[in-house]
Amino acid sequence: MGDKNVYYFDSYDDSKPKILLPEADAKSFELINYIYAKDINNIYYRFIYCSRCLYGEHKIIKDLNVQNVRFLTDSILTDGNLVYFGATQVKVDNPKDLRKINDYYLEDGVRVYSTYNIDNEYEKELGNEDPKDFNILYDGFAEGKAGIYHNGILLDVSPKTFKAVDGFVGYDNEKIIFIEEGGINCQATRPFNGVVEKISDYYYKDASGQIYEYSVRANELNSTIKKYENVDKVHDDFNCFTL
Repeated sequence: MGDKNVYYFDSYDDSKPKILLPEADAKSFELINYIYAKDINNIYYRFIYCSRCLYGEHKIIKDLNVQNVRFLTDSILTDGNLVYFGATQVKVDNPKDLRKINDYYLEDGVRVYSTYNIDNEYEKELGNEDPKDFNILYDGFAEGKAGIYHNGILLDVSPKTFKAVDGFVGYDNEKIIFIEEGGINCQATRPFNGVVEKISDYYYKDASGQIYEYSVRANELNSTIKKYENVDKVHDDFNCFTL
């Protein structure tokens, strides 16, 4: 009874037309997450350009063994032979043993991959890391034989003295670094005093009591960081660059 077809539709705006998926098997169709769905025949991919938009890129991934598919993250899957990042096929050394380390890294027994940039050819150092010697410090911060990484990008910090405060802030014996998720890396150019601790969202304090404010303007690859030594003296001497 009723319509047995499968559609994409916008739950926020009933005026937008439904999009028919003629290839989908309604009986076995299943939503996996906000971008993936599957049925007995195919994997369906829908990239949403904004949180309140329906329309984006829609693709059907037909060359996977659906019965063997494992969803490793919200955007990475494998059937043991092929690996997809979104709707793009990517190469890994050992797809059969590919597994999730945490939300930021994968490993296949041969090498380590970043979940953010699994298809990024510039991650040459990460590709040489042995999973057995790769240690998670805090979320995207990790340590390998080449040094300290954040989301797969090698950082210019001292591995011997580096400490991760949270997922975006860390320090070594010379500087504090602040990393915005969009790829902005900011490093303090002035010496600081000892251990850094997080005291609240966007606020950090070193051992002498100096306060560092970390604030990011929404939807811009731009970070503004200020170090307050005294009420009447503000330092903004931070070098910011795109990773």
